[in-house]
Amino acid sequence: MQPSLLPSCCYPLGRKPSISAEEIKTLLVAGMKSDEVAKKLGISRSSVYLYKKRIGF
Repeated sequence: MQPSLLPSCCYPLGRKPSISAEEIKTLLVAGMKSDEVAKKLGISRSSVYLYKKRIGF
């Protein structure tokens, strides 16, 4: 069956993360601010906030 014909519950939505949550957590624990982490890793600040929410930081 083609992916477009499968119900959305059967395959993952979105793209794979380009940065691991551990990488972000390590930088935050080291004392970096969210905007500094975003700049260093080349991701948006909102992505850092999203990761922070997911990892409970």
